[in-house]
Amino acid sequence: MLLVAAAFILISSAAGAFEGPRLNPVVYPEKFLVKTDQGNLDLKNTESYGLLVRWVDRQLQLADKQKEEKKRAEEAGKPYGEPPHHITKGMRKGYEAIQRLAEEAFSLAGVDGKEADWQETLLRIMEIDQAIKYHDRSPIPSGAEIFSTLLSGKLNDYKDNPVGRGSPQNQATNLCGRTAGADLSQLDPPDSTFWTNPADLPGRELYYGFGRSALPDFTGRVWTYAAPKTSYGTNPGFKVKDGGESYKVKFAECNSEAFGTRLFWALGYNVDPADYVEAVRVKYDRKILTEFNLRKDAVAKIKLLLFTVKRVHLQKYRDPFR
Repeated sequence: MLLVAAAFILISSAAGAFEGPRLNPVVYPEKFLVKTDQGNLDLKNTESYGLLVRWVDRQLQLADKQKEEKKRAEEAGKPYGEPPHHITKGMRKGYEAIQRLAEEAFSLAGVDGKEADWQETLLRIMEIDQAIKYHDRSPIPSGAEIFSTLLSGKLNDYKDNPVGRGSPQNQATNLCGRTAGADLSQLDPPDSTFWTNPADLPGRELYYGFGRSALPDFTGRVWTYAAPKTSYGTNPGFKVKDGGESYKVKFAECNSEAFGTRLFWALGYNVDPADYVEAVRVKYDRKILTEFNLRKDAVAKIKLLLFTVKRVHLQKYRDPFR
C-alpha cells in the first residue's frame, strides 16, 4: 500500500451536463460551420450532413485504433503516452452525439413548422464540435516570430486580451432579448451545456460548493490506481477509483483549482467539483511511478527571422518521490 502524503486536490466527475430545451429565444447565426480535415461544412446545406457523418466516422475509427495501441502497450508493460490528437472517452461521446444530431437535423430540414427545432439542432452540433476542438487545443501558442509580432500589432493583443467585449464585426448572436441598439454587455446567452443562468447568484454557498451540504470524507478509504494524467499540464496527476466512484488526483494545484472551480460553479458554468485533501491512500502500483510523467509536452517556439531562439516547455519532469 502506498500512502501519498502530499497535498493535492480530488476532482469528481459528478457534474451533469445541461439537457432539455433552451429557456430563452436565440438569434441564430447566418452560417452553421463545422471545420473538418476537408474544409468547412455549412450545416444549412443538407448535402453536408453525409460529409459530416463520414468525417465523424473517421474520428471514431481513429479512436478505436488508439484504443488498440494503448491495449497493446499495456499488455507489453510499456507506458502509453497520448498522441498529439488523442480522442478521449468524452470526445468520443461528443462525436457520437454529433452523428445522432446530424441525422436529426436531416429529418427536420425543410419541414414546415420545424425551422426553430432544425436550427437548434445545428447549434448543438456546432457547440459540441467546438467543445471537442477546445479540449484538444494546446494551452499555449505553438510559436511566435518576434518581428512579425511587433509589426502586426499582435503584441498589444498579447498584453491586453480581455473576453466578453466583442466588436461591431464579431458580435454574439445567441443573446436573449437582443434588439436593435441594445447594450449587448447587459444581455445573457441562453442556457446550454456550458452554462446555466444561476437563479440565486448571491446566495450560492462556496465553502462546500456545487450545491452540497458537506465536504466528501475520504478518511480510511483505500483507492486503486486507474490511469495516468496524459493531457496537457504543468503538474502531474493520475486517476483513482473505488467501487463505482472515480476521481482525478492533481498535485501542486491545491489552492487555485479548488477555489477557481467554486467561482465558476457559482457563476453558472458546468464544472466538476474539486476539493483540497491533505493525503490519500492508494494501493501500490508500479505504474504510479513509471507513468508519473506522461503528460503532453506543450512547446512554444520563439523565432527571430528563420531561427528558433527559444523553446518554452510547459510540461517539466517531476520527481514522484519529492
